[in-house]
Amino acid sequence: MRADVRTKLVMPLIAAALLSWTPAAAMKEASAPPVTAFVDVTVVPMDAERLLDHRTVLVRDGRIAGIGPAESTKVPDGAVRIDAAGRFLMPGLAEMHGHLPNPNQGEAMAASFMTLFVANGVTTVRGMFGFPDHPALRERIARGEVFGPRLFAASPALTGQSVRTPEEGEQLARQYSSTGRTASTS
Repeated sequence: MRADVRTKLVMPLIAAALLSWTPAAAMKEASAPPVTAFVDVTVVPMDAERLLDHRTVLVRDGRIAGIGPAESTKVPDGAVRIDAAGRFLMPGLAEMHGHLPNPNQGEAMAASFMTLFVANGVTTVRGMFGFPDHPALRERIARGEVFGPRLFAASPALTGQSVRTPEEGEQLARQYSSTGRTASTS
């Protein structure tokens, strides 16, 4: 499938998913239906080069709870039903070398970065060069205050310029790890 055709077909589905989840919607979570159903969607399973046509995908608590033929998969009462006929659904992408914004760029820039990741199908980001505010950004995303991907925050770079001895490197790695960051050697 050509990239431009795939983009035209996949982007509306990503947009529908984005529009169905907002920080305000997350705060109303207690009243929200527990299941979202993508009905009559074409699934791109990523385990082989194939497509699964005419499927219903049930999502519960942010995880796929079931996939079955559209004509025989029951959509639970009260579920959010998304008519996905003619659309494609694929697993989220993981960015394993992500550059996150510098805190000097401001909160609006951080929010823009996070939105752009998700708008392009990236649902997980491993930050490469950490700043002190990145763990807080990760927590704000987790609480639904900022729209963004699952974030793995890194420490500041541990290099020969920032660490003088192996012992100092070990100590800093432990310190950063205790705040939920991974050691970065980039």
